[in-house]
Amino acid sequence: MERHPAPWISGQMLAILAACALVGAGCAKAPSGDQLAVHKVTTVTTHTTARPSGRTVASGTDTLVLWLGSTAARRDSRDGTFLVDSARDRLLYVDHRERTWTAQSTHEVQHLLAAIAADSLTEPDDDPRLAQLKSMLDVAVKVTDAGEYATVDGYRCRRWLMEQQIGEVVTTSELWLTEDIALDFELLHRATRPALLAIPGGEPALAELAKLRGVPVVTTAIIQRRGLQTRSETRLLSVETVRVPREFFAPPAGYQPASADDLRD
Repeated sequence: MERHPAPWISGQMLAILAACALVGAGCAKAPSGDQLAVHKVTTVTTHTTARPSGRTVASGTDTLVLWLGSTAARRDSRDGTFLVDSARDRLLYVDHRERTWTAQSTHEVQHLLAAIAADSLTEPDDDPRLAQLKSMLDVAVKVTDAGEYATVDGYRCRRWLMEQQIGEVVTTSELWLTEDIALDFELLHRATRPALLAIPGGEPALAELAKLRGVPVVTTAIIQRRGLQTRSETRLLSVETVRVPREFFAPPAGYQPASADDLRD
C-alpha cells in the first residue's frame, strides 16, 4: 500500500472544524476599502461535567464570538482564535498563550484525514498527534424535526433533535432554531465540508445536517465521553452588523508561525 507523509494539523483545529461543520444552518456585505462589514454573533454556554457517581468534575460559563464576513470568518473563544480565509483557502489556528499560529489549506486537511482513514501515513503509529486525530475519525449524525414551535428569547423558533457522534464523544441535543435572523453559515460549511467528507460517516452526516433550517437560539446538550457526562446550554446573546479592518482576519502582529518542534510537543 502506498504510504503518504502527514501534513500537520492540531487537535484543536480539528475539533473546531468539527464544531463548525456541525453548526445548524446572513449575508455579510461586500468589502469596502480597508473595512469589512461582517456579522458579529455572540453566544454564551454554561456547562457542568460530572462522573457517573454525580460528583462534579468541572463547571463554568464560556462566551464565544463568531465573526462572519463574505470571504472570511473568525471564531474567538478562551482557548484561541480560529480563522477562515476563503480567498487564500487557508484555515488558521491562533494560540494566544504561545503567541503563535498555524495554517492549513482545506486540501491539506482533507488529504491528512483521508490518509489516516486509509492508514497510509508514514508517521509512527505511536505519534500522539495521530492517536488524537484517529480517535475523532468516526462521525454519525441523526437529525429529527420535532415539528414544534415556540417563542424563545423573543424569536419564533422550531424545535429540532440531534444525535451526533464524533469519535468517542456522543452528544444528544435539543435545538431551537429561528429563520427570523438573516444569517448564513455557508462560508463555514464550505471551509469544513471537505474535512467532514474525508472521514468515515461524513457524507451521510452532511445529508442529515442539511435538514436543519435556521439559526440556533437555544441549544441544550448532553455529552458523553470516557465515563464523564457534560450538560450544557448555549444561548444566542446578540447578532450585530459591524465594520472591522481586514487585518482582523489575520494573525495578530508580533505572532510567529509555530515551529516544527512546537508542533511535535
